[in-house]
Amino acid sequence: RNMLQEIRLFAASQPGAEARTLKDTRSICPVCRQEVPAAYTATADGAAQFRRTCPAHGPLVTDLGPHAAFYERMFELDARMQQRYAYKQDRAPLRTEPFVMRDRANLVMLEVTEKCNLTCPMCFAGSSPAGRHYTIEELTGRMHEAIALEGKGVSVQISGGEPTVRKDLDQIVRMCYDAGVGHVEVISNGIRIAKHPEYAKEMRSWGVTSLYLQFDSTDDDDIEVLRGERLWWVREAALEALADADMPVVLAVPMYPGLNDDQVGPVMDVIARSRANIVAVNFQSATPFGGRFDLAAPRKLRLPDILQLFQEQIGLDPAGFFPVGSGSPLCNGYGRVVFKEGRWQHAMPNLSTDDFLDLSGHDPVDFVRALTMGLTEAVPYMTKQVLRHPRLLMKILPLVGNDPLSWLRSKKNKQTTIYIKPFMDESDIDMDRIERCCYHNATPRGIMSFCALNTLVRSDTPVDATAFEGR
Repeated sequence: RNMLQEIRLFAASQPGAEARTLKDTRSICPVCRQEVPAAYTATADGAAQFRRTCPAHGPLVTDLGPHAAFYERMFELDARMQQRYAYKQDRAPLRTEPFVMRDRANLVMLEVTEKCNLTCPMCFAGSSPAGRHYTIEELTGRMHEAIALEGKGVSVQISGGEPTVRKDLDQIVRMCYDAGVGHVEVISNGIRIAKHPEYAKEMRSWGVTSLYLQFDSTDDDDIEVLRGERLWWVREAALEALADADMPVVLAVPMYPGLNDDQVGPVMDVIARSRANIVAVNFQSATPFGGRFDLAAPRKLRLPDILQLFQEQIGLDPAGFFPVGSGSPLCNGYGRVVFKEGRWQHAMPNLSTDDFLDLSGHDPVDFVRALTMGLTEAVPYMTKQVLRHPRLLMKILPLVGNDPLSWLRSKKNKQTTIYIKPFMDESDIDMDRIERCCYHNATPRGIMSFCALNTLVRSDTPVDATAFEGR
């Protein structure tokens, strides 16, 4: 596998490199899949690395980029977070098979079909028009298993494949609510919505609370490389239909290095001018899970790389992004931003990380679940936390005045939430992060971490890196 060859070449090129350990952890050997000791390390020139040694297959070193200082700060913050939420560490794991799971999820994905109306060169799940739909009985069993583990009120993403190719999606949405789900979001490439705009209103009538729209780029050349077709017209038409349906929208932007990593600014421009209710945007790392596609770039983008793109392209300070509190701080970034005076700005620029953790409350899982359910749940939740911490009140009151909902919904100052979601694959899988994962998948194989499923369980369907060569 090309990725494994690159890891080995990097290790061989630095036989005597001195490295300072930032954190010890555990990983998986990508050859024999056995658990091995691992460590995040820093070199004298400020580079970060992920090192592991398999007794059978030798040392592997993954380049994490020139970000040693960032990783050191994150591990210091992680230690504070674990101390803050120590009660989570003391309790028994929620389950131990197939992987240890120590906490509830912020969000649970429910895959309802293997079928898709696209055959994308870059697909996390390896979907295509082949495969099958899962039966309602199968999905009901998985949903009840998820509720038993995660608790009622959990937020669910219905995924695939492409969920909208099913004719009974309304029944699946109803089944989720009957099982005890609090929020149902549908992931879609937007094709059916673009071709049949009334479908967005139908989904709204079923109780779908938001649409997670594939939104790779504003450049059709990029989209064709990633999806195999020129689909910008789909993105535009889908946003119009979703606006007409008053459907909250989350844009999903997988960042492929060297291809669409110049799209932070253009995507944020779309949000600023769109009449659709784009409540959030999720910038993800394009991650070659299980070798299902390959990267032409030397390394995938991780959290510090994507934060740097925000600073370079639209001037947002990385210090204004925060970990959501659950899971590892390397696994997510959160920022609330406002478009005013012709540019995007942090909505609460005077908040520190400790302030934000206070805002998230006693259990950050409850905080994120409130965020996914929209302003009517999130604002009362955060208001309670603000009233518990007078210093937060002094920092936030000048921004929101006497009517927080009015401030958040202001047409003059358009707002949205930015999520940054890097994923792990064979190059950097960290079992400590897997055990603390905040994004679970309700699969035919059981409930498990999204990264564990896609890296260690799902079968390989490789796509060569030449498919992603420049525009």
